[in-house]
Amino acid sequence: MRSSLVVITLIFTLAGSVAIRADTLGVRLGAYRWSQDYSGDIRSSQSSADSLQLASELGFSDDSGSTVYAVLEHPIPLIPNIMLRKSTLEINAKGSPGQEFNFGGEPFAQGQSIASSSDLSHQDIVLYYEVLDNWLSLDIGIAARSFDHGITLVAGDGTHSDMDIDDTVAMVYLGARAELPLTGLYLQGELNSSAYGDVSLLDYQLGLGYESDLGLGLEAGLRRFELDYKHSNERADLAIDGVFVGVYYHF
Repeated sequence: MRSSLVVITLIFTLAGSVAIRADTLGVRLGAYRWSQDYSGDIRSSQSSADSLQLASELGFSDDSGSTVYAVLEHPIPLIPNIMLRKSTLEINAKGSPGQEFNFGGEPFAQGQSIASSSDLSHQDIVLYYEVLDNWLSLDIGIAARSFDHGITLVAGDGTHSDMDIDDTVAMVYLGARAELPLTGLYLQGELNSSAYGDVSLLDYQLGLGYESDLGLGLEAGLRRFELDYKHSNERADLAIDGVFVGVYYHF
């Protein structure tokens, strides 16, 4: 209920306070591949001694995932444009923590092999208004991001425990694009941010793109995803970052 009220409040605030510009009708379909480097720690008890480092203790290393999206922009005033997006953040790893620890009420012995899997894949629904539309375009809106999975640890002796992260988070959305004259190139950036409740996150990207006269575009840049999740005794404080390369078609 609290998330719904925040979303509704943001929608009406945006609709009433910014100079909304009507777009022409357009659709953009795209996808990109993202190289993902994991860092941070997790724990599932009150004791900080049970904290586990993702890289050095659980063996999380570089991986890759993908993002696909569809955008609809239209000329109807006051009704926001919409973007639907899905990002894959999955990794499997093996490590051997140097201490015994408790995770989700299950004791794990010192030094044994731990197989871990993390799935922080998510789906976004973004509603936004275009408030600038010339050589510099600026979009402001809100987004709802849903997580469905979480983190699982399995020891060599069969001990098994899960940290479920299955929340929907309301975020502020900002998008900007600056055209570089006479080149077809542009600089672009995007920010998604939320800082309340059990899940706080910061997700941003910066990049360089090119769009041809036919509507075919290429983009490359850096994306960083930071998650701070707290629920009961569970805590995940992690970051995922890396370069992305993508393609889209705008018509």
